[in-house]
Amino acid sequence: MRLSTPLLAAAVMSARVAAVLRQYTLVVTHATIAPDGVARSAWLVNGTTPGPTIVADEGDQLSINVINKGDEPITIHWHG
Repeated sequence: MRLSTPLLAAAVMSARVAAVLRQYTLVVTHATIAPDGVARSAWLVNGTTPGPTIVADEGDQLSINVINKGDEPITIHWHG
């Protein structure tokens, strides 16, 4: 059975879910950690390093609330 490429593309495109608002809260803290037995200072996001993965599809809107609980100002460099 042969499946036409345009038909397949139309089926895949019609399966696309409408864009959504994705909301995240990132709580940033500063702590001493020792994952390999050597203590070092680190920034944690939601208690982990690296922080959580932000997942979104093209066209989605993102709302990201960053709460700094560290002892100094921070900046976040976004990749994507």
